[in-house]
This record gives sequence, C-alpha cells and structure tokens, in this order.
Amino acid sequence: MPLPERPEHHSLTPETPAGEMGDLAATEKKIKEIETWLERLEKTVARQPAASKAPTDDNSDDRAQDLTLLPKDKPIILPLTKKEVESGLHQPITSSLHWLAEWSIRMIKMYHDRVMYAG
Repeated sequence: MPLPERPEHHSLTPETPAGEMGDLAATEKKIKEIETWLERLEKTVARQPAASKAPTDDNSDDRAQDLTLLPKDKPIILPLTKKEVESGLHQPITSSLHWLAEWSIRMIKMYHDRVMYAG
C-alpha cells in the first residue's frame, strides 16, 4: 500500500488563498528581524576578547596541573564511614547512597595514600 502524498506547507502554490499571502509576508518579516538580531549578536561576540591563559612557570607541566585539582599535602576525608561505604555498595543503583559509596571507592583507588574515612 503506497503512502499518501504529503502537501508542502512551506512553498507557494497557485492554490494558496489570498489570506495566507499576508501571513507569509508577516513570517518573512519576522525571519528578517531574527536574522538582523543574530548578526548583531555575532558581531558582539566577535568583539569580545578571548580568554587568555594565565602565565605559568616554564618548568611546570600544564596537563599535570589540570588533572590535579586537589592539593597534594592535605588528606582527603570521605563523607562516609567504612561501614556506610560497605552498606552503600549493597543498595540499589537508584539510591544516592550507592553512588556516594562508589565515588568513595574511586577516591580510595585514586588517592589511596591520602584518603581517610569519616569519623
């Protein structure tokens, strides 16, 4: 069974009534207004200065600084105790406690020498 033909609503056809011609002119006017607004916005964005990177020491590795967000000398104290982490891992995955326990395990794996359980 062939699909029915779908009329094109966005093109002018000889059958277009005169009342719809006025609607089409109003739509074209709105499109022009949007285009001029968009052009002004693009010019404004182009005039803004680009964000510059802060100067760093020549001996530092920029990628290493970006990856290390935590200070190296301070201990990391988890928001859960060891029992809470263990019980959180047995919660359903829709539980926020489950995901907090998973995050705690990840922190232990990443920073094993600095991580301490709460209380």
